[in-house]
Amino acid sequence: MQKPKVEILQGDTPSQVVQAEKADIKDSLGRIITVRRPPILEKFRFIKILGDNSSNDVYLKEISIYNWVSAIDGSPVTKNSERELEALIQRLGYEGHQAILEGIMQLIGQETEENEQQEKDLIKK
Repeated sequence: MQKPKVEILQGDTPSQVVQAEKADIKDSLGRIITVRRPPILEKFRFIKILGDNSSNDVYLKEISIYNWVSAIDGSPVTKNSERELEALIQRLGYEGHQAILEGIMQLIGQETEENEQQEKDLIKK
């Protein structure tokens, strides 16, 4: 699999950089799955869509990664209902599931590296 592309947009304020980073991961079927950290409001809406299932920790852990998917082969995906979410899971299958996990790990790793560098820069000052 190719290494994900992480794009960090620069801005003067945090609001100008909202949700700028993403990773494009190619799954074993050749699809490009775009993964990005969901905005906070989207996380709450996702939990609302899950309804009573959101209190099931195992279910929530397994399904939450799908909230990170923003596009497949450049086409935006929606997750506005339980039916749309299930369709996305079915469409991606195990191959997409693995690619999503790789993208999330890449983004989290990028954030960790950036945080560590910022801490080092602060210590030097």
